[in-house]
Amino acid sequence: LLQSILELSGTDSKLKEFVAVLDEITADARACLVFTEYVDTMSYLRDQLLSKYVTSHDIATYSGKGGTWWDGIEWKEISRAEVARKLRDGELRVVVCTDAASEGLNLQTCGVLINYDMPWNPMRVEQRIGRIDRIGQEYPVVWIFNYFYRDTIENKIYQRLADRINWFEVVVGDLQPILAQVGEATKRLAMLPAS
Repeated sequence: LLQSILELSGTDSKLKEFVAVLDEITADARACLVFTEYVDTMSYLRDQLLSKYVTSHDIATYSGKGGTWWDGIEWKEISRAEVARKLRDGELRVVVCTDAASEGLNLQTCGVLINYDMPWNPMRVEQRIGRIDRIGQEYPVVWIFNYFYRDTIENKIYQRLADRINWFEVVVGDLQPILAQVGEATKRLAMLPAS
């Protein structure tokens, strides 16, 4: 058993697929937000990506501890607002973060979101997506990638959720236009006289 486990440790198939997709999707200069569940996973991905971004300054991290940014020589601490500003100004291509970035940050300049780790609560996935899929989004289509291992309980849960959402969209229609109309109707009602 131990020998079988050691044989598996040579290749991280999830990381390999992630890096290949990341290369492809950031080729058109889209900024990418990569969510992980744990700070340790965030640090692991940051370290794995460093060789790719070692001479550039376009990678950062964000967690409950705050932000870090690779300045070409070392990791420097930066504020939450600075991470958002660097994304907005096109100075970052990849931000690896925990769920601390899914609350209170408007990151609509990103065109891609990768859920490297999937949370058990689907509403947290929606919160993550809400960081980039919001008013002011610069891209007509945002790309969302969800990573989990095939034939696991995670895979089954998210497949059933996707099936239910698909069923809803087939019967009722796309969710986005419906949700957009709710916001517009609320804005129109708020502008009416009190009477």
